[in-house]
Amino acid sequence: MILQGKDYSESAEVRAVDGETYDVLIRPLGEGEIIAAYREGGISFSELGDEKEARKKLEDIILVQHHIIARAAQGANGEVWTAEEVGKLIKFGESFPLARRVLEISGIFGREPDALKTFRTE
Repeated sequence: MILQGKDYSESAEVRAVDGETYDVLIRPLGEGEIIAAYREGGISFSELGDEKEARKKLEDIILVQHHIIARAAQGANGEVWTAEEVGKLIKFGESFPLARRVLEISGIFGREPDALKTFRTE
């Protein structure tokens, strides 16, 4: 049953710097992938609980979002991007909702898709 979650993906839209909206396919990330994205973005996963500290690191948080998207998203034709490319392609402010959705379907917060509930224990 855990393999159902491994293959889960969903469509999302994102606005690019060219003003166009593009469809991307996102998938949930595993624990190690999420922690690595935070490390590569310059933030310890444990720092997230302190909202004041998080605000001081807004630029790092945006970089983390780019790393999350680079790991979880692919274009309509299977394109993949590095975190640096994500930062160049996505319109400012667009990375937050996309990265948030990736974290939601990964089970970090929010509501995960019903398809993933089949292999998660309470």
